[in-house]
Amino acid sequence: IELGLAENWVEGSRVFIGVLHDISARVKAEASEKRRARDMEALFQTSPAAIIAIDREAKVMWGNPAAERIFGYSAAEVLGRLTPVIPESELASFWSYFKRILRGELIHDIRGVRQTKSGRKIEVEFSSAPLTNANGDVIGSVYVISDITERVQLQQQFLQAQKMEAVGQLTGGIAHDFNNLLGVLIGNLDLARERLAGNPEALELVDAAL
Repeated sequence: IELGLAENWVEGSRVFIGVLHDISARVKAEASEKRRARDMEALFQTSPAAIIAIDREAKVMWGNPAAERIFGYSAAEVLGRLTPVIPESELASFWSYFKRILRGELIHDIRGVRQTKSGRKIEVEFSSAPLTNANGDVIGSVYVISDITERVQLQQQFLQAQKMEAVGQLTGGIAHDFNNLLGVLIGNLDLARERLAGNPEALELVDAAL
C-alpha cells in the first residue's frame, strides 16, 4: 500500500509539475504579447511619421498623433470619412496604388503631394501595406507618411546654388579670356599710336579704338 501511494505521489507530482510548466509558458507568452503590444503602441504614439489606416473604401479608420500634427485634422474630423489629404491632382495616382495594395502588394518609398487642412501643399514620401483581419482578409491599408517638404526645398536650394556656381565659373572664365584679348588689342594700339605720331587722321582712328 505504501509503495502504491508513493508511486501515485510521484506520478501526481509529475502531472502537477507539467501543469505548472504549461501555465508558466502561457504566462510568459501573454507577457511577451503584452510587451509587444506596448512597444507597438509606443511606436505608434511617438513616431515622427504619420501612420494612417483606411478601409477598403478609403475611409479613415485611425491615425496617430503625428498625422494630426502634419495634416492639421483632428481624429473627430476624419474618422469614417474619405481621406481628405489627397489633392485632386494626385487622386488618379492614389487610387492606382490603393488598388494594388488591396490586392496584397507592398508599396515602398513613393513620393507625392498631399494637402493639409489649411490647404497648404506638402511634399511627402510614403510606404503602404495591406491591413488584414484575423482571417487574413484584406480590410484596408495602412500608410506611413513622412513630410519631406523641407528636405526637398533644401535639395532644390542646393541644386540652384550648384547652377549659380557653375554659371559664375563660366562667366569668370569668359571675362578672364576677354580681358586677355583686350590686353593684346590695347598693347598693339599703343604701339600703333607711337608709330603714327605724324599722321593725325590715323591717330584719331587709333584713339577711337582705344
